[in-house]
Amino acid sequence: MAGFCNIVLMGNVTRDPELRTTSGGLTVTDVNIAVNTYKKGAENNQITTFYRGSIFGARAEVIAKNFRRGDPILICGTNLEIRTYEKSDGTTGISPEFSITDFSFVGNKGGGGGGNYSGGSKASESSDNSAPSGDFAPAPDAVEFSGDMSETPF
Repeated sequence: MAGFCNIVLMGNVTRDPELRTTSGGLTVTDVNIAVNTYKKGAENNQITTFYRGSIFGARAEVIAKNFRRGDPILICGTNLEIRTYEKSDGTTGISPEFSITDFSFVGNKGGGGGGNYSGGSKASESSDNSAPSGDFAPAPDAVEFSGDMSETPF
């Protein structure tokens, strides 16, 4: 039986994405993301997990052009791999890495609304800013990152 792994993350970019070209001429960008989660009732209830995703082609160029450190981003991906590394204090750390398949702009960067990028040659800004009906709370404009960058594995 075949397995399936799909990842959806919303967090903040931890360093400026850099566009590079492979020896075969394909453009690629690595995106480093910090995702905060919270535990109820714990004294130090915030847990920050760092992820690294790679995206290729025209979408890599869009991310490199439009995102900077601290920007919120929503990312979808697949092919999750957990890599281990040795931290500066001698303990073993983990680095979740995956292939990015899609992404969305989050918040009001540049005065526009949130938008998404679905694989064409340019990013589209959403013009529908209406609230959904029902008992939904509004989404925050951005996800705050307050973790320790010295523990970032990349």
